[in-house]
Amino acid sequence: PDYMTAVREGGFYGWPWSYYGQHVDTRPQPQRPDRVATALVPDYALGPHTASLDNYAHLFSRLDFGTYFTNSVLVAVAVTAGNLLFCSMLGYALAMLEFRGKRVVFVAVLATLMIPGVVTFVPLFVLVANAGLVDTLPGLMLPFLAAPFGVFLMRQFILGLPRDLLDAGRVDGAGELRIFARIILPLCGPALATLGILTFLGSWNDYWWPLISATRSDMYTLTVGLAAAQHEHRRERHRVARHEQERADADHAPVAHRAVHRPRGLLQLGAAGRRRRRAAQRRRRHQSGDAAAGAGLQAVGQGG
Repeated sequence: PDYMTAVREGGFYGWPWSYYGQHVDTRPQPQRPDRVATALVPDYALGPHTASLDNYAHLFSRLDFGTYFTNSVLVAVAVTAGNLLFCSMLGYALAMLEFRGKRVVFVAVLATLMIPGVVTFVPLFVLVANAGLVDTLPGLMLPFLAAPFGVFLMRQFILGLPRDLLDAGRVDGAGELRIFARIILPLCGPALATLGILTFLGSWNDYWWPLISATRSDMYTLTVGLAAAQHEHRRERHRVARHEQERADADHAPVAHRAVHRPRGLLQLGAAGRRRRRAAQRRRRHQSGDAAAGAGLQAVGQGG
């Protein structure tokens, strides 16, 4: 073969003596028409080639997303309403009322703010399990009906309200509950709106607590249902990809049998030389051993 062609094909191993008795097929190999078309005409598209809603029907038939959506709405609305009511009540008590242990309660609320929520999942799950609320909607709602952040937010906002309004209500004979409902709550609109938005978003996007406390699929919220759908889609995609790869390997199996002879390189020649040297050394050792044995036998015969 041509030397420069051999160097291009063999690279570093393209020495003249490494091609003695070897054959390199340098003819251009034919390409499949589909590969040529794919290589020459790239497929660019801004949308699907064929619009279809079958994927949505397939998704809703495999998993019960209607139930997941309903559970998410019920849990988020109940948790938001509970936080708006209980956090505003406790914030009003800490801001406007005087009672023994008021500072201790406020310090406990601030300390609770510093504890990560994930740390409380295990004892919270034990309490819910002992109460028999696992796999129930109350088990998803009750642990989060009041949050320390909401208590702190409402307390700080109510502290800015004038106390004269409360004194005027007491003079008119209103009790604390009526003062709270008729005077305090209407004035806390901005704080209640902020707390409601933050609480609803947090409850809607919550993933870990529904995953831990709900073991039945009919109690899943939308976040857990979407995670289950992604897992199912990932498994199906891997299964389809493996099937396509097996079919492609079966289609290309005849092409794989085309043999292309490659030259032996210096590393291969060096390994062969080492094997020959070791064989020669073994032969010399055997010859020297045979000679020594023959000389010993001859000496024994002469002595006899």
